Amino acid sequence: MNQRKWFIKQGVILTIISCSIAVFSFVKEAVFANFFGASSVADAYTIAIQIPEILFAVVWNAINVVVIPLYTEKYCNEGKSKASAFISGLITLFALGAFFLLILGELFTDEIVFLFSPGLADTSHNLAVSLMKCVLPMLFFEGIIRISSGVLNVHKEFVVPKVLSCVRNIGIIVFLFLFTSRFGIFAAAYGLLSGIFIECLITLLFTAKYERYRIHLNINDPTLRKAGKMAVPVIFGVGASEINQIADKIIASFLDSGSIASLNYSSKLSSIIETVFLGNIITLMYPTYSRLIALKKFDELAKAYTETIKTTILLSMPIAFGGLFLCNEIVTLAFKRGAFDETSVVIVGELFACYLFGSMLNTIRLIGVKLFTAFCDTKTPMMNSMFGSMLNIALNMILSRFLGVVGLALATTISTGAVGMILLRQAKEKAVQIEYGTTGILAVKTLSAALVMCFVLYVIKMLLVYNAGIGTLIFMIIAVPAGAGVYGMMLYLLKVSEIRQLLHMAKNKAGNK
Repeated sequence: MNQRKWFIKQGVILTIISCSIAVFSFVKEAVFANFFGASSVADAYTIAIQIPEILFAVVWNAINVVVIPLYTEKYCNEGKSKASAFISGLITLFALGAFFLLILGELFTDEIVFLFSPGLADTSHNLAVSLMKCVLPMLFFEGIIRISSGVLNVHKEFVVPKVLSCVRNIGIIVFLFLFTSRFGIFAAAYGLLSGIFIECLITLLFTAKYERYRIHLNINDPTLRKAGKMAVPVIFGVGASEINQIADKIIASFLDSGSIASLNYSSKLSSIIETVFLGNIITLMYPTYSRLIALKKFDELAKAYTETIKTTILLSMPIAFGGLFLCNEIVTLAFKRGAFDETSVVIVGELFACYLFGSMLNTIRLIGVKLFTAFCDTKTPMMNSMFGSMLNIALNMILSRFLGVVGLALATTISTGAVGMILLRQAKEKAVQIEYGTTGILAVKTLSAALVMCFVLYVIKMLLVYNAGIGTLIFMIIAVPAGAGVYGMMLYLLKVSEIRQLLHMAKNKAGNK
């Protein structure tokens, strides 16, 4: 019960913070859309930003995988000094590797951009090359941030990394308003680079409370070697997963102008919602999985894993169905201004609805990935990702022929769901058996509640929008809390135990006061 209370308390705090941070993300995307819309310039910027993110995602994810379980194992079993030596060695090794990769990236930028988006016009291609050269140094600072955030998470510091993640968005917003007239699209690139640099410095200041990094590299360190062995499958697995995004961009570059930007707007918008409401689940539970495995408390691990899946279903069902019903209204409020017109709203809205369902399935997949990596098993997630990549590419080629850019988003959602379910089943290989009976019942109940919620939203929309002519903003202010209230009430009527436990805890807390 103490673990549950801690999880709920931290989850609520992080969700509130995430909502605040999401405001900056929404504003950043809205400001960018206002200046550049779904244009060829926006396509060039999207390519320039996402290519480094895709290429270096393998490095970042490898860092995330090895830092928390291995640092936790060192800290719990061998003491702080051994853990400090390991983390200093890891960050030194990363710095050397990042410097080498940055040089290669700067030298072969033109070829890399062509490889990822061969369908771009010459003007857009040249602009993307210049932008990518500008932002490449951010990758070094991003790696330092990832390592430091992992250290902070192990020490149960979740708030600081979450809050600091908004700094880069603030940088983009400020630079767009101040320097767009002078630098054009490069203002966004300069803002991103400046924001990440400042975020890195502040993160290091907070990490110094627990660790002071020093230049240290012992190649013979067995834990560092173990980190390397764990990282190799992650690099292949994440690389295979990132091929999904590469395939999307390559195919989109041959579709209508603005298709790449539309994919970017919709995926960023769904990512914001996923981070606010679902990402915190993974953030909180991954260190817990690692700690329980280090202490060999496998019964508690199985319960924690089941609770994580149930919480994901409970939170994601209304998000997926509510987002499907309100997709155009959400996109309108987020982006519709300036160069972003009604046609863009419809296209991005369809993509956004597909990605929201994918967010629910992707969270379940990531929970499984974190479980396996907490066991220091990175091979199973690698094979899972490679299969998902092949499935996504096949579906991309089929569905894009009939549905255009929407087919790309739908292919991502289908392939993500398939590999997520496979990984969920494979958890029994680690003797971690999810309670399928109670989890299945919860899924049916939450689905029923979500469908009733959509019906109520439909009635509200008919009365307020079509009959009374109320604007989008007022409608959303009324509809969102009304839908959440209906969903919660239906869960209570359907006797969902998690809701009743939350109410019981709230009553006890109020009584203690």
